[in-house]
Amino acid sequence: MDPQSAAQQRIVLAAAYWRIGLVDGADALGTAATEALTAGLDGDAVVALASIYRDVDTFRLERLLDAIGTELGMSEALAEDPRVVVARDLCGRVLAGEMNERKLTSWVHGSFGHDQERPALAGLAVLDDLFDDVEVGSRAADRIARDVRKAALRVLREIPPSSPATAREFGDAGR
Repeated sequence: MDPQSAAQQRIVLAAAYWRIGLVDGADALGTAATEALTAGLDGDAVVALASIYRDVDTFRLERLLDAIGTELGMSEALAEDPRVVVARDLCGRVLAGEMNERKLTSWVHGSFGHDQERPALAGLAVLDDLFDDVEVGSRAADRIARDVRKAALRVLREIPPSSPATAREFGDAGR
C-alpha cells in the first residue's frame, strides 16, 4: 500500500475507533492527520486536524472529518459504520498475529451480537459462545481459535470496505 493510501486508512481507522469509544479522538485523529501530512496529503482540513488541541469538542472533530472526507475524497469511507470498520481491522489483526482470537470474538459478540444481517460476523459471535464452554489452552480452544482465523478471513472477504482507504492488506482478503 502506498504511503498516502496508508495514511488515509489510518484516518478512517482512527475515526472509527474514536466513534465507538475505543480511543481518545483528539490524540488518535491528530496523530493520523500528522502522519497524513508527512505522507504528502495536504489540505486545510488535514492541517487543522493535525493541530487540534486535546480538549477539542466532538462536534469540531466531526466537522473536521467531514472536511477531510471532501478534501481527500474519503467521504464514503468515513461514513461507513465504524463498528464494521473496526471489526474488519480487528480481523486483520488476528490474522497478522497482533491480537488473540478470544478478544476478537468477545468484541464482535458484544458489538454485533448474533447479527443475522452480517452472517460472517454472526459466525464470530457463535465462536465466542463456544469459547465460553472450553478450557483455555485445551485442544478444543485451539480448534476454536483456528476456526476464528477462518471466520476472520471470511469477514474480510464477505464484508468489503466501502472504500479502498479502509482495506487492510491480506492478499485479496481485505478487498
